[in-house]
Amino acid sequence: MREPPELPPAWFGGLRDSLAALAAFRTGRRFPVHSAGEYRHLLSATYRQAIPAQVAPEFGTEHMDLRWDNVSAPGFQIIDMEHWGVAVKGYGAAYLYLTSLAVPEVAARVRQAMAEVLDSASGRYAQLVAAAIILRNLTRLPDPAGLAAMLRRHTDALLA
Repeated sequence: MREPPELPPAWFGGLRDSLAALAAFRTGRRFPVHSAGEYRHLLSATYRQAIPAQVAPEFGTEHMDLRWDNVSAPGFQIIDMEHWGVAVKGYGAAYLYLTSLAVPEVAARVRQAMAEVLDSASGRYAQLVAAAIILRNLTRLPDPAGLAAMLRRHTDALLA
């Protein structure tokens, strides 16, 4: 995201309510990349330091591909539901939030709507995981907005 979309306040309520409804649905659906062991390897390789004790994962049902091209506007709806299952709690919110950082006003609104999730110990862990996955993807994709540098600043603060 490089330009702020016009999103009414109800859009952010729809985001929060939809992710809460998905989180309430129990599943055994799993993807190998979203396991505790894979997360440990990913975080170790990306950050090369211990994860603070106040950053700890819990697992639950999450959307694992919550990107801006997978949601609708002006009414909120998740368009693509093929990547959902067990992941660190807060992963979907973290991914959408972190991919918003290049547009601070949108990032702030996502952050505000999802603060309860993102500020939890699991939400902070989810942000580290989502940032590591985005950074890995940016090694093979263009980064015209400078998202990688923004992610590094954000994760440095989480790790401090």
